[in-house]
Amino acid sequence: MNTHSWPHPVLMSSSISEAEYQRDYQEGIDFTFSLAKSSKDRFLAKIMVGSTALRRHIASADLDVILYFEALESPLRQVRRLDGSSFALSNTLEVPVDLDQSKFSGGLKVCVYLVAQSAFELSTVDCVPGYATKMPVESGALLGYSNAHLLFDDKSSISNIFKVRKDERLELMTVGSDDDLIVVSLPKDMFEKYTLFRLKNTNVTSCSFLFPALVETISLMVVGHSELEQWPDGFYGARFVVAKSLAKEGLSPRDVAQKGAVYAASALFSKFKENHAKLFNELGTAYKSE
Repeated sequence: MNTHSWPHPVLMSSSISEAEYQRDYQEGIDFTFSLAKSSKDRFLAKIMVGSTALRRHIASADLDVILYFEALESPLRQVRRLDGSSFALSNTLEVPVDLDQSKFSGGLKVCVYLVAQSAFELSTVDCVPGYATKMPVESGALLGYSNAHLLFDDKSSISNIFKVRKDERLELMTVGSDDDLIVVSLPKDMFEKYTLFRLKNTNVTSCSFLFPALVETISLMVVGHSELEQWPDGFYGARFVVAKSLAKEGLSPRDVAQKGAVYAASALFSKFKENHAKLFNELGTAYKSE
């Protein structure tokens, strides 16, 4: 989302974009959202709004604080309006959230929006040059959006995103993860050995081809994001699934950069390698040459 496309300033989490030209508010004025699990189906949401003007309008009910839920693999969407009156005394709002994750197929994206409940005049000097110190805001206008959090049920897995294929033009193994799958391309001789290994020993197959493919994919995903404490929203296809799985394991881009892609891949790989025989039999149709 390009904030400068709006006629009024929009406060977004600094973790979404590190480019200063994409921000409407001055450096240091942030909008952050965290979500921590406290017990089964119960979470604690913590929302920090760094703009004094926006907090004032939230406390006076000009602005709604909207908690937004979006299922990743179904059309299910939910919103919840939060009581923001405490922003009159503090820059942070903490609120418990009851959430049955099993109702959201494949995982859940949660974020916070600031939406105008009624028309009002926004008066602030916290914006970057180019905005007036006073400007009208229409009812329903977006005034802020936060970083998102990804939640998962126990069925989430990365075990179905690999595909091994033969490419007679190659001399060495290559890995591609720009599409829906992590595609491992093998030269003819290596692919023939792979087919034998897959039939006789799935553990050998996995360690030889799939694990290094996952390591390389994670290494590429960290590039440009090594300082972030959570995975950005821009991934799609196989990389999106890997980002979901890493987040589920509590591994942020910063963690991966510090501990290494091998460590991160090991954390994910260990979740399904114990049942290789059953897994690869179920996914056998995905392992055919093209």
